[in-house]
Amino acid sequence: MNNLLGNADQLSVSAPTGGYTSGQVYAFGNQMVGVASETVAAGELVNLNFTGRYSTDQKIAATGEAWIVGRALYLTTGGTITVTEAGSVPLGVAVVPAVTGATTGEIMINVGKGT
Repeated sequence: MNNLLGNADQLSVSAPTGGYTSGQVYAFGNQMVGVASETVAAGELVNLNFTGRYSTDQKIAATGEAWIVGRALYLTTGGTITVTEAGSVPLGVAVVPAVTGATTGEIMINVGKGT
């Protein structure tokens, strides 16, 4: 196959206003998320990872949300992770249970979204 441009696990993008923080999940468009590979200022290039399993402290958008393995997760416009689809970007799934009120969780990004 001579039209393959490369692996789709990462993409180099220009950080928006506010920059990117290493290890944090960010929306890329309105249907994909990526995890920043390093901390960069606005306008600098950074690799966003589009696959993988991550531990994150971006949990939880609302009190009363518990995660079960395989539960669909979404990224809010405020950058927190939620189980509520409305107004959020599909993120992936929970890979470890997290109790209500937990401040961290484990996620697998860009899976389980029907894409």
